[in-house]
Parts: sequence; structure tokens; C-alpha cells
Amino acid sequence: DAAPASDIEGNSRVDDPDTTNTGTGTPDYADIGAYEYQVAGNQPPTANDDSYSTDEDTPLNVSAPGVLGNDTDPEEDPLTAILVSDVSNGSLTLNSDGSFDYTPDAEWNGVDSFTYKANDGTSSGNTATVTITVNAINDAPVAADDSYSTDEDTPLNVSAPGVLGNDTDTESDPLTAILVSDVSNGSLTLYSDGSFDYTPDGDYNGADSFTYKANDGLLDSNTASVTITVNAINDAPVASDDSYSTDEDTP
Repeated sequence: DAAPASDIEGNSRVDDPDTTNTGTGTPDYADIGAYEYQVAGNQPPTANDDSYSTDEDTPLNVSAPGVLGNDTDPEEDPLTAILVSDVSNGSLTLNSDGSFDYTPDAEWNGVDSFTYKANDGTSSGNTATVTITVNAINDAPVAADDSYSTDEDTPLNVSAPGVLGNDTDTESDPLTAILVSDVSNGSLTLYSDGSFDYTPDGDYNGADSFTYKANDGLLDSNTASVTITVNAINDAPVASDDSYSTDEDTP
């Protein structure tokens, strides 16, 4: 019998003679069979799929052995990672030791992926897929400044969405307005839907303002300013009664 060493390339031939001697004299050897063995050469490694997760706007940094940690090689040769296809919704650096750095696109969430092969120094194995789940994170809304005008002694009534009309939220959550600081030269009522009523002080003209924040149900926005210009209006003159006196015979 013959047991060739594993992973040696080439053919091994073994003759199996019959050495049975039932009589006297010198035995003859009969060649009753020849066997050829095809001995396997280097076997490619096997790469297995991987999955990772990170939060929106948060880089993912995976240290070695990274994607190679669950890959195998029949000869236990050291493995290196080779990128096959890149991610679609971010930037990726895959290092040969299996470590990688991934940064999702700004404000993006969902599932991204890339593929790679493991190489044992001689051959590459199958293509494996690495799936990265980017979890959605609530972003604070963004409030933008506003400006309005009215005439002196004339109330200003602004309907919804009012000050919220030019504000934004990445997740398109409904917004509510929250008063931060009040006006200085009149009276104000700010409603949660962004509408408001403003009445300037009597005979006042000039600039007035208030500030507010937009809220998406979880987070407040930055503080935005609302400027109200009260236009001067020419007022009609007011005539008052007068009285005079003089002496008799005196003009």
C-alpha cells in the first residue's frame, strides 16, 4: 500500500506484487496491479459572507482580521483580502489584512455592500459579500430666518405654515414652532403650526423681532429669528379747541 503526502502535485504510481510462496525455491513476484493516484495541489481558500452595522453619519472601522476572520484555507496558508466590487452609498478602504474603513454618505441610511475574495498567496477563492446596515438616526430640523412687514397701528396676521414654511427636516417629520424670545414693541401670539398674530404698539414704527425653534417631535432645531418691519404711516393732524380772552375795548 502507498499513502502519498497530501497536496503534492503530480502522479504517484504503486505496483502491488503478489509475494505469496506456497512451495519451495525462489518465489516469483507477479505484478497483479498498478494504481495511479492524482494527488491534489494547492486548494483555494473559502471566503464566507459577513455583516456589520453602523449608524447614519457614523464611520465604521473594523480591525484585522476583519472580513477574513471567518474564512478558511485547506493548507492554513495566511490569507489576504482582495476587493472585487465597491460600496454604492459611501466610501470604503479594504486593507489586505481584512480590516476596513467605511463611511456612509451624509444623511444616508439603508443597506450597502461590497464583495471580496480571499487569497492564500497562490490562488483566490470564491467571491464573498459583506453587508453593511446603516441605521437611520433622527436628525434635528433646520429653522431658517423669516421677515414680515406691516403698517403702523396695523395688526399682522400670518396663517400656517407661517414661520415653519421655509424650515426643513431630513426625515420629513411634521414640525411645530416653539417661541424662544418675545417681541419688544408690540404683542405676539405664536401658534404651534407656525402661524402668528402680531400687533405693534400704538403709533410705533421701526423693526421688531422674535425668535423660535422648530421641533420634529424629538429634537429642537437651531434658533431662528423673525423680523417684523412696522412701516411709518403719516397720521392726520389733530385739531384741538382753543379759547382766548381780551378786555373790553381792547383789540
